[in-house]
Amino acid sequence: MTGSGPAFVSVFGQLKEANADLPVYTEIEFANPSILGALGKDADGIIFDGTELELTDPQDAEIASFKKQYRSRFGTEPYQVAGFAHDSILLLADAAMMSGAFAKPNKQSIIAGAPFQVMMGIIQFDAEGECRVPLQIMKREAGKTVLIPQ
Repeated sequence: MTGSGPAFVSVFGQLKEANADLPVYTEIEFANPSILGALGKDADGIIFDGTELELTDPQDAEIASFKKQYRSRFGTEPYQVAGFAHDSILLLADAAMMSGAFAKPNKQSIIAGAPFQVMMGIIQFDAEGECRVPLQIMKREAGKTVLIPQ
């Protein structure tokens, strides 16, 4: 299931109400703190893809530090949008400095600089500029987001 906003939340609640044992699979937008907050315990058991930033207890020290600083500054949990925004700024700065002097980055200079090792992982762009981001399969369990063991 895919979606966003209040309708997305409503569908998850209705699915849980209709059959608690129904397996539900969704995508990274599910990890949005507003969706998880609205669903509460109804989010438990739902499987989705995400980045390490969505995990309740990330193993990567840089991501754990980012989460802590983000919570302190904004009073809410970060998720992939915050992480990719952070990394985009760094990626644009790297692209602007590729020539050794500051230059306005463009699509070609960004593609040429890939792959970029950033907080969210290794960011790769194909020839058309489409971004490839590594995602992991995770689920909500007892109010936490955890990796599904392989």
